Amino acid sequence: MPGTSEAANRLAQQQELILHLHQEYRHRYPGLIMRWARIYGSRWAHFLGGSGTVSFVPYKLALNDNFGLCIENPEILNPADLDTIISELKEEFA
Repeated sequence: MPGTSEAANRLAQQQELILHLHQEYRHRYPGLIMRWARIYGSRWAHFLGGSGTVSFVPYKLALNDNFGLCIENPEILNPADLDTIISELKEEFA
């Protein structure tokens, strides 16, 4: 099937980027609880991060059609830091 391996490579590259960003944000914002998800339609399947603490009101950000981020404790960030994270992720996953 044409394009299938290209799509698989793109997904693998995005997963590698997510691993890098997860480590970077954990270092930059100690105490931040993030869960990264693979998006399947309306279902978010979490695959990395914060397995112990689940917020009833996480900040959810769809990065593209395939991946998303839930920040379980956005209240520890000041608004400028949250805006920075959102801007960086939108740029990376555009």
